[in-house]
Amino acid sequence: MKRWLKFYFLGFFCDRYGKEAASRSFFNVVLSLFLTIILLSGGLAAGFSASFGKHYKEADDFREFVYGIFAVDGDSRINLKIQNGKLSADIPEGVRINSFLNENDNAFGGYKLIVDTTPADTSFDDFTLICKDANGVEISYEDYRKLPETGKKNGTVEFKYSGKPLDVTVKQTEYIAYLEKISQEADSEYDSEAAKNYGELKHKKISGEISEEEYEIRIYTLYAKNYYPSYTRFENYGDAPTLRTYYTQAELIENEEKYLILLDDTCICSFKTEDGLTVNFASYYMGVDDAVISDEGLSENDIRGRLDKFVRQCFIGSGGLIFFVYIINLGNLFLLFVLIVLALALITFLLCKFLHLEFGKKYFGAVKTICSYLFYSALAAFILSIVLSFFYARTTVFVVSEIAFVCLFVLRTIALIVTESVRTKRAAAVNVESANKTDVS
Repeated sequence: MKRWLKFYFLGFFCDRYGKEAASRSFFNVVLSLFLTIILLSGGLAAGFSASFGKHYKEADDFREFVYGIFAVDGDSRINLKIQNGKLSADIPEGVRINSFLNENDNAFGGYKLIVDTTPADTSFDDFTLICKDANGVEISYEDYRKLPETGKKNGTVEFKYSGKPLDVTVKQTEYIAYLEKISQEADSEYDSEAAKNYGELKHKKISGEISEEEYEIRIYTLYAKNYYPSYTRFENYGDAPTLRTYYTQAELIENEEKYLILLDDTCICSFKTEDGLTVNFASYYMGVDDAVISDEGLSENDIRGRLDKFVRQCFIGSGGLIFFVYIINLGNLFLLFVLIVLALALITFLLCKFLHLEFGKKYFGAVKTICSYLFYSALAAFILSIVLSFFYARTTVFVVSEIAFVCLFVLRTIALIVTESVRTKRAAAVNVESANKTDVS
């Protein structure tokens, strides 16, 4: 065990131990690859987490935006409270705010704002359907429904979320009429399961098992499920298209760098520092302390401190997700890393054959030798990621650290080839000199 520890942890610095890799088990290769992914991901995540305080302190515009909405006393202030991982907001203008709907809205200092703490599964989006026939001509959904099955297969239907709430009470008569229609056995669209579900809903309403509000919601979701094309592929929050899906879709924020989205259980945030660095994260509130964040009776300075704590705790809560994302990103690069190692091993193998170097005369011996350098290369990249995170954007840190990682084990391999070549030549010269002296004597 002691010998293995010397090999694994001193081999990068000492060729005598490093060359043992060629004759050792492939377990060391697997271990090095595993530790490489952990160190590279951990360095990026740790650097992002460690530098957040500095970046948040330097984001004056963002902090003033947050203070202006939630801390400054006035009729338009939004009061926040969090309890048991759920955020509630008291919004003077209504139940939600969504400034993404107005591209020219500069009321929040260039930041986009969404505050909607209503339940995700019952806050529905007033979406539209974009339908096209087989020739690419846009048609109404009613016309699409009338197409034969082959026509529907060759046509397309796209759900377009609006970000505007749907009031399910407005068209209750229309929803009920359709459900009544497809519950009739004589109807061409008769659906026995829908008829059964509709009948159960009516019974529960009459018996008082569900409230009028819940009845109206269930009528709409049953209608949506049977009337519209399937949306289960992209709708994960409710039984009908929800505002939550709109809030969390990548398209909403892909061209934005300054926004804050506060939902009942999720915070999605992106801000810019004075140096122009963009910092973004998303998290649940599970690690956020129960607190009244802003309310009547609290001073503005007190609220500011509570808001700062809230934002920091939200960021801390994103740590696991950030690490997981980096694992996924590096997993996508894993094959590239392996190909680089294999290509470098082939070059090393050929050079060792040409230069008569023992450590790399077998191809897999060269592979194992190169992999023995991955641990310290990844460790150096880990440290570099943490340092760079204080000064550069995440994308830059990611690219630079991965390049540094590759360069380090490549350069270490080159150094081994050069030093071994010099040693071999010196040994050969000594042998020749010894042979000459023997001949003379």
